Amino acid sequence: MKKTGYFIFHSNLAFSAIPQAKREEVLTNAYYPLCEIVESLKVPIGWEFPGKTLEEIEELDPFLLGWIKKLAKKNLVEPICSGYIQSIFPLWPHELNEENLKEGIAVTRRIFKDHPSIAYCNELVFSRGIIDIYLKCNIKAIVVEFTNARKATGFEKIKSLRPAQTCGLNGKAIKVIWAHSPLAQKFQRAAQEEQIAEFLSTAENMATLGPLPLYSSDLEVIGYRPWQEKPCPQDWKRVQKTLKELINLGFEIVTPSHVLALGTNHKNLDLTSCDEPCITKKQDKYNITRWAVAGRDDVRINAQTLRIWSLYKTATNLNSSSVKLDRFRKDLLVLTGSDFRTHTSDDRHTEFRNTAGFAEISLKKLVENPPFELPTSPLALTIFNPHELRWDGVLSAKLFFKPKLITKFIEAHCDGKPLQLHLSEIGRYPDSSIKSAVISLRTRLAPKKQLQIKLSDVAAQANATSPETTVKTSSVSMELLPNKGYTIKSLEFKNFGKLIGHIPHGYYEHPSFAYDYFCGHVVIWDRDGKQLTDLDSSELLKTPENSGGLFEEVWAKSEIKEGEILKIYRVYKSEPLFEIEYRFTFSRLKPRAFRIGILNLLPEMFDESALECASVLGGKSPELFRLDKYFDQAQPVNPIVTAGSGYTASEGWLGISDSKKAISAIAQRNELFGIFLVRHLKPQPDRPPVVRAYYTIGENDETNEVFWRGHSRLKFFITAHKPNEWDKTRSLAKSLIYPIMAWQGREKLCP
Repeated sequence: MKKTGYFIFHSNLAFSAIPQAKREEVLTNAYYPLCEIVESLKVPIGWEFPGKTLEEIEELDPFLLGWIKKLAKKNLVEPICSGYIQSIFPLWPHELNEENLKEGIAVTRRIFKDHPSIAYCNELVFSRGIIDIYLKCNIKAIVVEFTNARKATGFEKIKSLRPAQTCGLNGKAIKVIWAHSPLAQKFQRAAQEEQIAEFLSTAENMATLGPLPLYSSDLEVIGYRPWQEKPCPQDWKRVQKTLKELINLGFEIVTPSHVLALGTNHKNLDLTSCDEPCITKKQDKYNITRWAVAGRDDVRINAQTLRIWSLYKTATNLNSSSVKLDRFRKDLLVLTGSDFRTHTSDDRHTEFRNTAGFAEISLKKLVENPPFELPTSPLALTIFNPHELRWDGVLSAKLFFKPKLITKFIEAHCDGKPLQLHLSEIGRYPDSSIKSAVISLRTRLAPKKQLQIKLSDVAAQANATSPETTVKTSSVSMELLPNKGYTIKSLEFKNFGKLIGHIPHGYYEHPSFAYDYFCGHVVIWDRDGKQLTDLDSSELLKTPENSGGLFEEVWAKSEIKEGEILKIYRVYKSEPLFEIEYRFTFSRLKPRAFRIGILNLLPEMFDESALECASVLGGKSPELFRLDKYFDQAQPVNPIVTAGSGYTASEGWLGISDSKKAISAIAQRNELFGIFLVRHLKPQPDRPPVVRAYYTIGENDETNEVFWRGHSRLKFFITAHKPNEWDKTRSLAKSLIYPIMAWQGREKLCP
């Protein structure tokens, strides 16, 4: 039988462990030797370049770039594209991913004078939603990791390494060329440790599976050691020896495009599953939490990147200078890079902080001025939706007043009609006039439209401030557990019943599951393995002075060793909406895992045969996953890696439904970025399954360097609706990503 193999060398000068000053050394010791071997042995290869890496080669070493171009003209190098920067697409809004891919393709086309047909999924991270982005950019095939696709899909479903075919959310198909992490790691060992015989033996044994991805990983680790900053020229001698041995064994080395010409083996293959919604590379420790909530403070740098994207979109919609914005567009793409989020060197981390800080400050200045004249009165609120989407959310901002301006309470009118609002945390001057208040306003506003709101003094009554463990409105009913951190005993929505809450000890008889499942609480594991929760040392606080008819508030405070956790529950009165605001004050917390917003489906309330998860994972539309297997994404992979997978929720929400109802959780991620972990287990046959969702803002792996000190906060919304009515959830979620603009008089309130 004919033996065929191919190479895809992944190059990336932004490699997390490579200092900027060492880039030319990397070119000399990794890139040049590859060109020499390709030319001398006439072995064709695929060579993948992020657009930024091509630009840096062009700047640092034009001769090298010229050599690569000559090899491409001789069909010895096939350029494989990726984005402008190596970014984890399932983490980010689809428009940002599309910008990244378009820019990467544009640089590749400019340099190689041809539109690339194959793209390498960044870090080999794949979700079904991102397929449509590649198709829109005229990419014919993507490179996906084989062993993790088999794990997600089922090992019995994928048995051949021949190219496959998979469909995006719009039903259109794209071809798949396989990368193979175990084989790539064996090739690295052949190069770095002279384990050539083991690699050749493995390749021989696998040859019957189809065209072999003989190597499909990092170029920089061959001939150079990023983690040691040291050249290793012997690596390339071993590579040359390995290639010669492959040829002697009868392997025909071809380009990735040639492999595609052999035809596909699997049609419409689904490469993901409910437990693996985003497949990655290598072993389980390389799961999606690595780039989302671990790394070098990923939770905060991802939140800052999302804020900058929001400001960029706002500035774009306000028709700010395209010349200025183009500079920030490329900076923004760079800031999404995966290599800022793992083993990041000090100079690279400083580069991120400097670039992000400058971009955020500069973009804020670009959106300071409104596109219309503002009233001067501090009793005038102006709200403007600069975005192309209908804004549907809760405006929350802090107002300030001069003494004696507002003596009692505030009411609001728009076009002569009263508005439903809420004033919380009212602060007063010594003469009892209002000094400040947090206004919450539920509003829906069409694109490019504005509201003029008039505030006035009114002799209203303050809301009752005595703490209560039960709150009932016409839309939502909440009951808290008084002796366990004032966690949620039950949450009931009009027309849908009690959907989430506490599952008491003993509900499951199985010894491994016969404990309390609390709801809405916080669980932290510190570096010593100690568990910290807000279940003890808790008290209900007297609710700060407030007024208005939007919601009822309950405040609960818990003390832990490293600080304080404050939970503010808001039960909305006129719609099925519930809100938890978490406020953290820590002195010196070093968490291994940090999970909040923990939600349990009440077992008897859902049809387990029809359970589905829904979320957006980097694409344009929601992805639906039938919960057809049992899994636990919150289970540690090993003593170092605290979680095994997750829903990236690129719009910030996760929904769970059956055939009659759905519940959605929506996180505000502009301060603390997180993802969702889902647990779906069946403890015993005579009981419904455990279905639990965690919002994690910190997980551990070998890249983790996180320290918490000071104040931080996060809002979390929960809403109930009919199944497949995800548009309502998405509207609220997008209002958190793309905030509305607001002014008090001429003072800017947000963003």
